[in-house]
Amino acid sequence: MYMFFASFLSELSSVTRDLLVGGGIIIASVIAGLIVDRVLIGSLRRLAANTEGKLDDVIVAAVKGVAVWAFVLVGVYMALPLVPLPENIDKQITNGSRIAVMLLSIFVVARLASGIAVHYAHK
Repeated sequence: MYMFFASFLSELSSVTRDLLVGGGIIIASVIAGLIVDRVLIGSLRRLAANTEGKLDDVIVAAVKGVAVWAFVLVGVYMALPLVPLPENIDKQITNGSRIAVMLLSIFVVARLASGIAVHYAHK
């Protein structure tokens, strides 16, 4: 199987090969994010359900679904050097990915703050 894949990649042009590898990295990062979100967050949710306090439930709810987006951003960051882009577009994508990381962080903090506010409002 490996030999078939290696011979297949060697017959492609370098640009096509880089695009395929970059796309594969992004697809793998989405799959990894889904697995982490399902397994890790599911485990944390079960652990939080067994505690008396509800603040840990708020924290788990705040980070639910974020792992997928975080892994996608990492995958794009890793695949970006493989894609032959003009320098100005590369800079724009780099700046866009920085903005996406900031927005993701703000999203998590906002969900956390909202959950904490609701938690303490009901006390």
